[in-house]
Amino acid sequence: DRAAAELEKAWAYAAYQRQAPYLRTMVAPGPNTDRVLEWAVSSDRVTVADAMFDTGTRDLRPALAGVRSPMLVLGSWYGMKDFSTREAVAATFRSQYARAPRCTVALADTARHFIMLDSPEWTWARMDAFLGEQ
Repeated sequence: DRAAAELEKAWAYAAYQRQAPYLRTMVAPGPNTDRVLEWAVSSDRVTVADAMFDTGTRDLRPALAGVRSPMLVLGSWYGMKDFSTREAVAATFRSQYARAPRCTVALADTARHFIMLDSPEWTWARMDAFLGEQ
């Protein structure tokens, strides 16, 4: 009905206002900024809340020992560059995945959180190289 549609529209605008400053730090300036903001605004609120809760309350690291498939973890240290070193961030990634018996960690040097948008060539090159080794 019309009232529900208007309420949803108002919620989307409020969500955009809240998330825009934070999300802008997670992707390089440019056309992908609006893309990421649209994803955030159009995402189902309950699903996002459930995912954030699970991410913050479930430690899946012990289960990594049971993963037998090769694993590629792509990360970025760009957001930490003012606070840490690449080596320290890489060490953190390695420690988080230490129980995974067949894990490769690769860090992008210039991409932010949305690596696949900020550095698509780097992302594809890492994936192609990893898959070529399997």
